[in-house]
Amino acid sequence: MVWHRAQSTEDIRLPKGLDFLCDSLISSGLVMTVLFMAITLKVGSAYMQNTLGITLHPLVFAFVQAMMIGFPSSLVAGILCMFLLPALLLPLLEPQLSTLNTTWSDADFLWVGVVVGNTARLFH
Repeated sequence: MVWHRAQSTEDIRLPKGLDFLCDSLISSGLVMTVLFMAITLKVGSAYMQNTLGITLHPLVFAFVQAMMIGFPSSLVAGILCMFLLPALLLPLLEPQLSTLNTTWSDADFLWVGVVVGNTARLFH
């Protein structure tokens, strides 16, 4: 059996003018803004003015909402990954910190260490 490497989104080559889309923060913000604008246009300005009492132009309202939700969400997620999860993992590593080469940079798998480590403590 021959192993074939799966294609990844990192293999996609964009023109130089669209390189900014490679940044996940920019691309997710762009997707959120487009989705908010599409939903706002679908709802319509009459509904927004009569029912919700919003006097802003629908596209301006959608952009403001995307920024008001996106920025705080990113801030909370960043604080959670940088401070809270390592604080939860620290008691599990405390006895070995002097002998281990511990790296805190891989926040994607940090939660796995918290869950597995605390589960192991229950049975130890």
